[in-house]
Amino acid sequence: MSALGVDPVAGNALLAPYCDRAEGLVHAQAGRTRQAAQALRRALARFEQLGVPFEAARTREQLAAVEPAAPWPDGGRVSWFRATTGG
Repeated sequence: MSALGVDPVAGNALLAPYCDRAEGLVHAQAGRTRQAAQALRRALARFEQLGVPFEAARTREQLAAVEPAAPWPDGGRVSWFRATTGG
């Protein structure tokens, strides 16, 4: 609580996931895919928690660029989105 009696995080709730996404993109550009995916997953989780579907979708697209496909048990390949959401 600030001196004015206002929760300083409430007005800036989107700042953390935006920063996580930016951090992920910086890692991706530098070729650090593991760190990029971690930061993008944090951003995605927070955007979803806050109920911001457009930003969550943008983050999913960026995460898919870092982790484009995962092996599927039947020998095929499936996108990260499909693998994690069943979609």
